[in-house]
Amino acid sequence: MRNCCSNAICPTDKINKTIIFVNTKDDAVSTSRIIAGNLRGTVELNKFESELWESLKLELGHSKHSIFGGSSFIAVPHNSSMLRLERMLSERLFRRKNGAKVIVATPTLAQGLNLPAHLAVLAGDKRMGEGQQREDLEAHEILNAAARAGRAGHLANGVVILIPEPIVTFTPDAPPPNELKKKLLSVLPKEDRCVTISDPLEVVLDRISEGRIEDLEVRYTINRLAALKAEADVVLSEDVILRSFGVFLAKNNQLEESYVQKIEKLWDEAKVALDSKPDLFEIKLASQSGIPFNLLERLKLKLLTSAGHLPTSISVWIDWTINWLIEDSESREYLLQDVYRSTLAAAGQPSSASLDGSILSTLLPGIQGWISGKPLNEIERLLGGNPDGPTATAKLCPRARALVATFIPRGISFIMMVVSRMVEELELYALQDGFNKSLINSLSIALRKGFDSLEKLEFANTHKNIYGRVQLHMLFNQNGEEN
Repeated sequence: MRNCCSNAICPTDKINKTIIFVNTKDDAVSTSRIIAGNLRGTVELNKFESELWESLKLELGHSKHSIFGGSSFIAVPHNSSMLRLERMLSERLFRRKNGAKVIVATPTLAQGLNLPAHLAVLAGDKRMGEGQQREDLEAHEILNAAARAGRAGHLANGVVILIPEPIVTFTPDAPPPNELKKKLLSVLPKEDRCVTISDPLEVVLDRISEGRIEDLEVRYTINRLAALKAEADVVLSEDVILRSFGVFLAKNNQLEESYVQKIEKLWDEAKVALDSKPDLFEIKLASQSGIPFNLLERLKLKLLTSAGHLPTSISVWIDWTINWLIEDSESREYLLQDVYRSTLAAAGQPSSASLDGSILSTLLPGIQGWISGKPLNEIERLLGGNPDGPTATAKLCPRARALVATFIPRGISFIMMVVSRMVEELELYALQDGFNKSLINSLSIALRKGFDSLEKLEFANTHKNIYGRVQLHMLFNQNGEEN
């Protein structure tokens, strides 16, 4: 494949920036290290990059835990398990003209990051699906990744190499085989129609028909419709959905009757959701978060039972929230379903293990270590891992990375946002002396950023030029000692 702004192919001797897309996070790290070992030279860090590197070493606890390996920086990785400082450093090094020559990334890099290159190598056209089966990448996903090579306003030309799975062979002097033609047509369909236009509601309707009512997207849609019905009380399905693009497509395909039946099932579920007569603020919170009303009701009762004796610090609120999830299995399984693999990985458990309360008990010391300013290697030890282990994977602190890169930002911080919203709606701060409303409103962001007090969070907000969490904790403590 070739992706160029002109008809000329870039000469190989001028290709000095290469993006390689691989399938997994581990592949991104191992491949970048192999390439760095085969390329000559070392990239010298500039002043800002050196400051980032020093902050990163503090964040990790030691440079040996860095995802950059030997730190020649000539080839760098990019994946979702990297810390914010690592991603910043990777992207800056690759953007710099005399910086990293190669960046090895998982497909997430193709989704919006502006890192144009001379050469893009797509190492595979498949991904791991939900059932752990290999499935084809969509044409637009391949083209999106390919678009990193040669960008208007950045690079005049770009070359794309696609390595399909399995590899398709051909002879340059012979006509292309049918297998190759089919592969190219799957990427560049007739008339360049790369994306089939559809109504996203169709996915939800199909899942309801399959009985997957507790699916996150299904529950969110049901809650949104329930909120509409509760607010208007006269909303009819014809007024909201029967003029949708999905109905238009169903009419064209002579499937209108079955499509309308699916819509009726959706509205029936929205009506069932309102049978428990939830408060208006519960309806609003459910529509915003997608959480079922019965789970919000149980959270409300849990908070009301503790009214007057609720936590007064971020650390104790984390304990309270984790203990609630340990005790309430239905809430735990629903609220953590989107991050359950990372939750198990942070606890050092296989992906086939069940997400029981003991898993969260294992994670609690690591979460407390995160907000108290401990480096990644100490968090790894708190989670039962060995950052000084004999393997390269062990040295990267995999449990701590799963905790801070996924479980905290996408899991527990969202749950704590819901808890704080419920406390605010119930006005429980009025029932307890010394209850800090600002602390409640800041619970989620303090946890996500890694701070155990409002003062530290405010200190971080006034020192935006400092990017390291551990470094901010250290500076805050030093300022306290000086005062």
